[in-house]
Amino acid sequence: MNYVDILPKMDASVAEYSGSFTCIACNKSGIDYPYLDRPKLVGWCDTDWGYMMIVECPHCFAKYRFHGTAVNQQDLTSFEAAIRSYIIAEYFSNSEELFNTRKEE
Repeated sequence: MNYVDILPKMDASVAEYSGSFTCIACNKSGIDYPYLDRPKLVGWCDTDWGYMMIVECPHCFAKYRFHGTAVNQQDLTSFEAAIRSYIIAEYFSNSEELFNTRKEE
């Protein structure tokens, strides 16, 4: 099973865009910042600019979104590969849980 099938598809309006991959509200969580806490991957969305991951900050619970890939942002297969890469790299606080859920399905 794919992560796009496991994770809920959400409306983009629930999360603000973050080009820096950091929490837009408190700046205490982010992707691949060693001094910031890891956000929780809570879903994904489809926008006019392509697919985006939606994460939640563990401090203020704000949701923010970003592109997972710079390559063909309109291709769901490429987006799925990006999610897998982020989970393998343990960029999310729930990476292990998501990995195990996918493995069990």
